[in-house]
Amino acid sequence: MLALIDTGAGITVASQSLLALLGIFDLETADVPSALGMAGIPVRFVGSAVVNLQIGNEELKQKVHFTEGQCVPTQVNSYDLILGNDVLCRLPPWSVDYENRLVHIGPDSVQIFVCSPPLEPPRETVVWAVVTTVLPPETETVVPHYVAEDSRSSSCLWTSSNVLGKDNLFVTPAAAVQRVLGIVMSKVVRFDTVKGLRIAFEGAPEAVSFSPSIYEFRVSDADLDEIVTAISRSNVSCAMRFSELPASKEAQRTLCALVRSFLPAHPEEGLLPLRVFKLTRSEREWISDRAGNFDNYRAHPRSAQQYMAQLFNAACSALAAVNHMNDDKRTHMLDAVIPDIEALPFRFDFTLADMSSECGWTNQRPVYLWIVGSRSLLRTITQQAVQSFEDRSIAVRLVVPAWAHRYAVRATARRARTRDNVTKVQVCVRLAPPPFGAEPVYELISQSRLFGEFPENSQATAVPNAIYGQQRIEVGPDGPQHENVSVSVGGRSFTLREDQVAAPKMSERRLPILAIQAAFGTGKTVVGALIAARTFSKFQKRVIATTSTNTAVAQFTDTLLRLDEYRNIHILRYVSDSALMEGAPQTPIDLHTILKRLPVDYADKLFEEALQTCRKYKRGIT
Repeated sequence: MLALIDTGAGITVASQSLLALLGIFDLETADVPSALGMAGIPVRFVGSAVVNLQIGNEELKQKVHFTEGQCVPTQVNSYDLILGNDVLCRLPPWSVDYENRLVHIGPDSVQIFVCSPPLEPPRETVVWAVVTTVLPPETETVVPHYVAEDSRSSSCLWTSSNVLGKDNLFVTPAAAVQRVLGIVMSKVVRFDTVKGLRIAFEGAPEAVSFSPSIYEFRVSDADLDEIVTAISRSNVSCAMRFSELPASKEAQRTLCALVRSFLPAHPEEGLLPLRVFKLTRSEREWISDRAGNFDNYRAHPRSAQQYMAQLFNAACSALAAVNHMNDDKRTHMLDAVIPDIEALPFRFDFTLADMSSECGWTNQRPVYLWIVGSRSLLRTITQQAVQSFEDRSIAVRLVVPAWAHRYAVRATARRARTRDNVTKVQVCVRLAPPPFGAEPVYELISQSRLFGEFPENSQATAVPNAIYGQQRIEVGPDGPQHENVSVSVGGRSFTLREDQVAAPKMSERRLPILAIQAAFGTGKTVVGALIAARTFSKFQKRVIATTSTNTAVAQFTDTLLRLDEYRNIHILRYVSDSALMEGAPQTPIDLHTILKRLPVDYADKLFEEALQTCRKYKRGIT
């Protein structure tokens, strides 16, 4: 039996003429009486039934809706079934290989059936809209287009909008839901009974718990560190954007006030799935193979890379979430004491009751603070957090950064109240995410796909191909042999040892990954800086260097600046604001230092608006 994959269909559909062939003689009532088909044509259902589907090696029990007429072609070699998103979202990660006419579903590959192969491979064509077309709701229109670099007459692409009627099913876009992986971080236990799970999903590095009703298995059957799969909406921005200018200043203020009433008390967003499932048999076998010989990678490298991306993203979400999984997630409204309203930095003192020592309220932890009634949120730093084990309370002192000092003073002065020489103001406080430091790798990987999007012949693809696919890496020539290599650092010249010469020579062979082991005090910082400088000079491509700490990055940058032979190289170092506040070492080529010098060094070359922006930045960061 042949099937058509329709990513625009919300449900799986077949004709009632197949009922006898499938051995189905009793139908259940359809979930909906009808649906909108192609070009807005209504398709009516006579009922539904659960059908056993086998796609490759994947076996599913799926509800199929049957139409009263023919919903699929009847000629020879046509398809019999339309697979909608209700089936597609339950499958393992799948992709289409158009060149080889294959559908990769997890570790399996299914041939795409074609009646007559094309005489020539398809040609990529760039299509442009002739005019900007606004499509009102519940309408359809013809959008004129033209083919770029084509002398033939213009062509038209037809498109129609979804129409929601009382007798019709509104089909959502295919990208509205997606299948994601997650890792069970902990169990929610009450009265010796498992009530729920806390799971970290790919794309959202935070463990979340939700209603047991969305699980497709008993929560007591789940194990810690178990990999599960879920159907989730796409993680998209919930920002509100307005394309029209406000009618007046008063209207703008009114709109801003209304918007604030809808904003959450905290800026993070968790990923709440629609349904949560156990892994299928084929997925479990794929993961077992990944832990073993990983034959699936050698057989299907592209689909393996895509599934590895999901696994790595979920693992990094779990690693990022475990650091603050037990943090206090509540928003506290309380009265904060102002020790001195004229002091710098500006401080807030308060006490939190009934708090554990693992709740996240620690020194140097960022905290969101809102002075009740003010118009902006402040990001403060915990200067001191003292735990009292007698009454389980924490005495907290927050300090306001220099750039927000004036605003904090004004907002507090307007809303504070003083009694018996004690000044208090009502605030809302909530823990902010901990600072990333110089290594935000877990957060970054969890929110993006590590593999699957790299070009086929790139250096990035060569790394997993060599490690997992056991493919031989093609390297360049060894280059000329250098018996004596001298390096001048800060006016002092010295000759590299034989092992120090070998490291830069290896870096010039265009290896996708290179590991050099060096003991403490063997000059690895000088060798690393020399590798970065020589790589840029030879290939004229951007070189990014990083280490595990800001101090090591500063030392590496300072060494790179002192290489006399490479003083003409443009170097830029980025240091986050949180690291600067914590006293990270600084260098002359730091981004914030360069930006502060712009209004002085380029005052005669900048436009007035750009000059004012630079001066504003300098005042704020000083």
